[in-house]
Amino acid sequence: FGHGWSNAVVVGDALTCFIAFCLVSSAVYALNDVMDRNADRAHPDKRSRPVASGAVSVTGALLLAAILAVGGSLVAGLVSGAALGLVLTYLTINLAYSLGLKHIAVLDVFIIAAGFMLRILAGTVGIGIEPSRWLLVAGLWIHAHLVSGICEAPLRTCRIRRRTCREFRIRSAQWQRRWRRGTESRELNAQSAFHL
Repeated sequence: FGHGWSNAVVVGDALTCFIAFCLVSSAVYALNDVMDRNADRAHPDKRSRPVASGAVSVTGALLLAAILAVGGSLVAGLVSGAALGLVLTYLTINLAYSLGLKHIAVLDVFIIAAGFMLRILAGTVGIGIEPSRWLLVAGLWIHAHLVSGICEAPLRTCRIRRRTCREFRIRSAQWQRRWRRGTESRELNAQSAFHL
């Protein structure tokens, strides 16, 4: 959007910001896995995650998160002070998210969407390009909708599973009633035949 593809310095700074955010976002994911390990162990799909399954220790995951966070911040600092500020802001809001804000409805969606917006700002303001208003508005709208869909998916899955289990219980009860009626009918027929 900034028409800077022919400028090798701008492209290099953009790639450096990309690497920085890859590192810090990986740090956030590692921290989240540590914070959610107990809940993940009770989840049918998430229990295979490294920390929840015990493949990676809590200490190891936290150490990895710290190394990635520091590394990403140093890489961002190579680009500009603005890029470093955006990376530190990303780490701060995601730390707050992991420590409890993710349990607040609606706010959790906007925090995740803000993380994506900070990536956009890093690719513009962070490398000296003024972002267009349309880019910011469209980015916020798209990411808010994507995140809300991602957050809704587990709830939809739970509703489907609950409905499936409920239908199974109903059908099982119907089958058991039919089986009991059939058993009673066979016993009555056997008794009638015995008396005859």
